[in-house]
Amino acid sequence: MYSDDSQESVSTAVTWIEWYCEMPKHRFFCEVERSFIEDKFNLYGLRTIVDNYDQARNRILDLDDESELDEGKKNENISN
Repeated sequence: MYSDDSQESVSTAVTWIEWYCEMPKHRFFCEVERSFIEDKFNLYGLRTIVDNYDQARNRILDLDDESELDEGKKNENISN
């Protein structure tokens, strides 16, 4: 029989945010609830001080537009 701990560790995947926050030089970063980032009130004022705010927010929320990625691949193929 398996204990709950062994089953949990097998089925739990580490997200890129967890991986990034666990890096030694990133000890001042922490993971927050997705709903916190989705609530625009909590992000008030950041648009004016963060370059590429929309792209950064989309990257954090894994909302990267696949069409943008496809365009990047097309441009790479054209230049090669």
